Amino acid sequence: MKTYSIQGLAEKIHRAGLTQFAIFLLEAHRPLRGLLNQVCLAFSPLSLPLLGEARQKLILELLNDDHSIEELLQALEKPGFVKSKKPERR
Repeated sequence: MKTYSIQGLAEKIHRAGLTQFAIFLLEAHRPLRGLLNQVCLAFSPLSLPLLGEARQKLILELLNDDHSIEELLQALEKPGFVKSKKPERR
């Protein structure tokens, strides 16, 4: 069960102007996904006060499922998302 929206997360990344950076990091860390998931689980008691329950759960669910990372990459790589200029802020 997913408690987050891939499209919503992609839109937040885009609004922050971090689309290309996020794509780079997701691609670079894809082979380490399993290890990162285990490290996050091991340090979850320490990261809970820093991240909060909702963010920690989001990170663990993203790292637990390779399909979720692929969906996020596809959402970020859509033609409307990858642009050289930053999105307009309201």
